[in-house]
Amino acid sequence: MSSGNGTQEAEFVVIGGGPGGYCAAFRAAELGLNVTIVDKYPSLGGGWLYAGCVHSKALLHLTDAIRLAKHAQTFGVMFDPPRIDLEQIRNWVQQITDAMADDLETRRKDLGIKRIQGTASFVDSRTLKITNGTTQRLQFQHALIATGSVAKAPRDLFTESPLIVHSEQALRLEDLPETLLMIGERSTAMELANLYSALGTQVTVVSSSDRLLSRADPDLVNLVMSLMNEVLEEVRLNTRVTSLRDTGNQIEATYEGESVPTRSTFDRVIVAVGRKANLTNLEMSNTHVQLDDRGFISVDKQMRTSDPHIFAVGDVIGRPMLWHKAAHQGKVCAEVVAGWGSEYDPRAVPMVLFTDPQLAWCGLTEREIAEHGQNFETRQITWSIAGKAISSCRCQGVTKMIFDPDTRLLLGMGIVGPHAAEMIAEGIMAIEMGAAFDDLAATMHLHFSGKELFFDQPPTS
Repeated sequence: MSSGNGTQEAEFVVIGGGPGGYCAAFRAAELGLNVTIVDKYPSLGGGWLYAGCVHSKALLHLTDAIRLAKHAQTFGVMFDPPRIDLEQIRNWVQQITDAMADDLETRRKDLGIKRIQGTASFVDSRTLKITNGTTQRLQFQHALIATGSVAKAPRDLFTESPLIVHSEQALRLEDLPETLLMIGERSTAMELANLYSALGTQVTVVSSSDRLLSRADPDLVNLVMSLMNEVLEEVRLNTRVTSLRDTGNQIEATYEGESVPTRSTFDRVIVAVGRKANLTNLEMSNTHVQLDDRGFISVDKQMRTSDPHIFAVGDVIGRPMLWHKAAHQGKVCAEVVAGWGSEYDPRAVPMVLFTDPQLAWCGLTEREIAEHGQNFETRQITWSIAGKAISSCRCQGVTKMIFDPDTRLLLGMGIVGPHAAEMIAEGIMAIEMGAAFDDLAATMHLHFSGKELFFDQPPTS
């Protein structure tokens, strides 16, 4: 619709075509709203599809296949060492990307959603300027910021070199270095370390923290890392990289820390130290939207910002930066704009580390519960007595549950082992529905998961 002065009008405009944006747009259109999406990419999907999560999960599927073939030697089934064809891998990932983009575009067209390819910036709290070779203006009743996040790059050590890359560049698999330095301790760093080591690269992980994956349960992380250490070259904690120098065909890294070498060289360096809200070019100062002290947009449970006409979802509002979180928030936002009373108030946000073995958890961790001064008990049992795990020679797994000793309500669950990402769904559902620890313990589980013995285990906390 045009206002008659060259300015277009939209009832609901979504800035960003990633999961938070397109899920909000789809839901809003289903509820009868007139919707326009503005995004820089040629189709819906955003950085999630074109540069991040989809690429990562496709490539991690390759690592599962490689390690499964190697693991089969235990059973007496021998395969030749894998031959890696990077061009074919890149083509395969591109085919996945294209297929998903086509599906999203088909859905958009079916719902009658208008899409404008370009870069949006706020003129004021009711007007956008869109640049895409030409400039146009778009007046809106409601706007959603769903522009995602970008990788952090510490400028003090990120010298300009093609041998030093961030996580999104690392997923392009332009080549396979013989040696790799991974700087970071979060899930992206661990998944990339897992990927490159499976493809044959010698990977060294360095983190200034005293532990990896600081937001996860230490008991579970320690088990994962004890197994990952078997495929990684080295893990150096409490170690700070002070400089990176391009020597021509390698990167020389210097360190500070106890019992670490002063310097060492690598064929490639990946910097994966976190992500920040992608607010570049949005001209947020022309609105009344407020940011928190970390640079993320502040919102309430209905995804409203401090500007009454503007909402925000996904990575731009902070951690956890997850596809499913953004998608759920997008749905809530659309329903609020349509006049519903929806709120984003989950009890259990699923978190998964796609390494080998996988680590998945939901609800609260021991640390989070203790910070609130709440009493809790835990039950933890290894998979060493689970027949399915033993028969597949993957009995290093563990299942852990945290519950309130008075109400017996389940507060959190964590799983380490193959298929933990799928198995954690039981914990998510249980916590969201207010199930008690005893409900899960008394539930019959296929192929025995260990939960049947939780009744007999003494409290560990």
